[in-house]
Amino acid sequence: MPQILINLEAIKAHEPFYTAWEILLKAKGGDEADYKLMFPVSDTLDINSLSDVIWGLQCLPEHKDLWLQYGLWCVESVMHLTEAKEIHRLFDKCKEADTTQEWGVIRDSTEYIEKEAGTSNIDKRILVAINELRGAFEEGYDYYFILLLLTDCDAISKYESKLEKVDIEALQTAKLREILDAGEWV
Repeated sequence: MPQILINLEAIKAHEPFYTAWEILLKAKGGDEADYKLMFPVSDTLDINSLSDVIWGLQCLPEHKDLWLQYGLWCVESVMHLTEAKEIHRLFDKCKEADTTQEWGVIRDSTEYIEKEAGTSNIDKRILVAINELRGAFEEGYDYYFILLLLTDCDAISKYESKLEKVDIEALQTAKLREILDAGEWV
């Protein structure tokens, strides 16, 4: 598949945040920018923050399944930080869920595990990230839930930074760039 492309016109139609829009517009030619000219979405990773690019993905609803896979991958990138078997089982259910009913079971399980299992702080944060993934799915890719999920994965990584030095945002950015450039899940 070809790279995933976008144009300024599509972004502007979704009322972007002022600062992020101004930075992107300036990089694309300012007042002389061609709003209809298509460009690779991955270019925006060099111009704006990861969260601004995630916001922009809502402009491309035809790729929502890809964005949800990305959210799943982000949660998976921190799963090694928990040893709780019930959280790993719950995450395995997430990887297989594709109906609202299945995601409802995941929501109920998340609440039960958090309440009954006496989970650690890191486990609670992972459960929150799983719930945000569920929210993104149930809302048909709501970028807001993916942003929350990324924030939580970053916080989880920093919380455990004494154990390992991993820049989770750099990993998330690199993975998103790879997906955008390939135009499919890689």
